[in-house]
Amino acid sequence: MYVRSSSTHTQTVAAIDIGSNSIHLSVARMDKSGHLEILDSEKISVRLGEFLMADGNMSQEGQKRATRTIAHMAKIASAYGATIRAVATHSFREAKNHQLLMDQIHDKTGVKIELIDGVEEARLVYLGMRYALPIENMTCLGMDIGGGSTEIILARGEHIKFVTSVKLGAVTLTAKHFKKKIATSSEIKKLHEYINLRLEPLGGEVEKKSFKKAVASSGTAKAIAVMHSRLFRKRILVDENGYKLPVKDVRALLGAMERLKNPKRIKDVLGVDASRADIILAGAAIMHEVSRVFGVSEWTITSFGLREGVIVDSFRRMAGERVGRARDIRGESARQLAETWQVDADQASNVAKLALEIFDKIADSLHPVQVKEQWLDDRELLHVAAWLHEAGKFISQSSYHKHSYYLINNGRLLGFTQDERHLIALVAMHHRKAEPKFDQGELGGLHRPEFERVEFLAGILRLAVALNRSRKGTIKGITVRRGKTPEIKFRLKDGADPLVELQQVEREQDSLEKAMGWHFIVDYERCSVRGLKRRVAKKKSVKRKRSVTKLAERLIRSGRHRSKKRLATKKK
Repeated sequence: MYVRSSSTHTQTVAAIDIGSNSIHLSVARMDKSGHLEILDSEKISVRLGEFLMADGNMSQEGQKRATRTIAHMAKIASAYGATIRAVATHSFREAKNHQLLMDQIHDKTGVKIELIDGVEEARLVYLGMRYALPIENMTCLGMDIGGGSTEIILARGEHIKFVTSVKLGAVTLTAKHFKKKIATSSEIKKLHEYINLRLEPLGGEVEKKSFKKAVASSGTAKAIAVMHSRLFRKRILVDENGYKLPVKDVRALLGAMERLKNPKRIKDVLGVDASRADIILAGAAIMHEVSRVFGVSEWTITSFGLREGVIVDSFRRMAGERVGRARDIRGESARQLAETWQVDADQASNVAKLALEIFDKIADSLHPVQVKEQWLDDRELLHVAAWLHEAGKFISQSSYHKHSYYLINNGRLLGFTQDERHLIALVAMHHRKAEPKFDQGELGGLHRPEFERVEFLAGILRLAVALNRSRKGTIKGITVRRGKTPEIKFRLKDGADPLVELQQVEREQDSLEKAMGWHFIVDYERCSVRGLKRRVAKKKSVKRKRSVTKLAERLIRSGRHRSKKRLATKKK
């Protein structure tokens, strides 16, 4: 089951996932607190599902590809001294000669392969999902679309309520239903009928609306998310983790693919990666039909799945205890990065404490978005930005706020979406120097509501940093007096002199006024900041260029209409 590579390093695990479409490698280590750090990864497309012959055996070419690829990945893992755990899924399960193949791979590479069934695959996938998203305390529907099968699980934390594996995969369905490279309308119709035949019996197993969130992993889900972000949101998606994908838009994209039919046209018009263009239509059809049968309106995409689940499960087994339990994923990840980037923990803690206290006491009157659910999200973004605002000093003291932006925006902050990471990075960067300016520099891609959130949160962080300018914890907390002339009064540590802090607040006055929408005056005698009157600012509307081709937009609109028509026909 486990193979120790030749190096002497410890606490490092390499997971090899042998799928029907690709073979993947992830190398990671885990500390005692349960934080998972991905050290290396590799993906090689082998399409083993296409090498299952009519007699049920894996062909010689398929065996050669699998052996060669696993040997390559074992060499990569050996550089880290990793304990290797390899798991095989649908294609190996279906191959009659799988035992012969696994023995052959073990003899040639030293890697012993576990053949896991669909239920165990679903459990491990969900374990990986829990490590990438803050879903530990909610009931979720999880889905993983593979090359040969799709796993579906309903669970809350460790408690699994429903789990199944159906033989519906992007590779196998493409091979079964599309005899030529270009699909025909009748083949597409039969594809949907076949998927429905397999999924409909499962509809009664999971009560619709019985889960709070629907989570999707796999290459298919991530490819559709990347496509959706580019075509619908006009943004390049670098990290799919946490991305929200509305099912109505999946339906529209599927309709566009069904009109294009040709994989090359799908690649050119919709921007699908060449390695997945020929199987994405079948994968999207599975996603759409699963959504319909289980009543999903929106999927949350995760970049973690089977491999990460195997890694966490391996650490648990080797440690003989329950290490690696999914807890506060966001907080643990932020603290781990702060340690990696050698952030001054005392300063970060003091600034974060003040920032959150200021936020809690002024958000209801000054927050630009008057929706309390939004405040909770922004409070967490502010907390992380406060912890990591000095991370850039790890690179250089000079212009460290800009380095902080780069590190946060490109760092592995688990549990946050790419957009959330970007907002955190912007808030951290603007805690000093120039205040945020709409549609300029790194803020150029933000819409007005997002910009106002950044401006508000950066203003709070700027104030919190100013209130700890001497780095001695001089200001213990604040009290707020509301009314037409609000006042933020500072509570001092016993015997402390707040002069340095008050002077810094005065220097930041213009920036704070823009962020909070008030004219302020620093009152040295009362040790406070008093509001004088509301600022009135005119907001400019900015026209944005449309970067999507007219053809893609027309196909998406048409696809949405065709899919609605198909749904209406099914209901009849």
